[in-house]
Amino acid sequence: MAAQQTTVSINLFGTGCTIVCGTIQNEYWKKIQQEISNNNLLLEQFMASENNLRYMDFQGLKTWKDISNEFSISGMTNSISSTIELKLGDSKKTNIPFREISQQEILFPVYASERSNKTLASESVYHSKRLIMVETEVGKLGTIKFSADDFSIDKLVFHITDVKVNETISYIVLGKITYAGKTLPFAKRDTLVTGFYCLK
Repeated sequence: MAAQQTTVSINLFGTGCTIVCGTIQNEYWKKIQQEISNNNLLLEQFMASENNLRYMDFQGLKTWKDISNEFSISGMTNSISSTIELKLGDSKKTNIPFREISQQEILFPVYASERSNKTLASESVYHSKRLIMVETEVGKLGTIKFSADDFSIDKLVFHITDVKVNETISYIVLGKITYAGKTLPFAKRDTLVTGFYCLK
């Protein structure tokens, strides 16, 4: 009997974030500080404008997201509004609160998930300056659509990372979803930026 093909649609709604951590050369950092001082800006104001780093003409740095040579993650964050909408073929949509996945019992999980931890270092290193930048957002965080033979919910795995930014700030981030071991790409984002900050 031929395998039944199912079209799977996944939409992610709610709160999200992008976190990057990396180092830049002290030479670049001094030029950024000078530019901030000359224009009476905050570091966040300088980094948030996409044209500023392009204007500085630093090799390999076009936006703040390029300062990610140590760590980078983007995805849904754990909040009361974060929901994963799952639809199989013509069936009715199922709404799964992200908290149901991130807080489910380890011994008897309803949904398959993989959990990891990441603590970001804030200390600078020799000849370079370490920066941590976080952008928060809200809205439609992405859409996934794929076809599967004999779809099984057990093969759908939610990859969650507990990111500790510093002693007081941490995020639970759904950064990736896989099916049968393959990463499912996100598309069709439509979000509003709600915050941006830098730690140095």
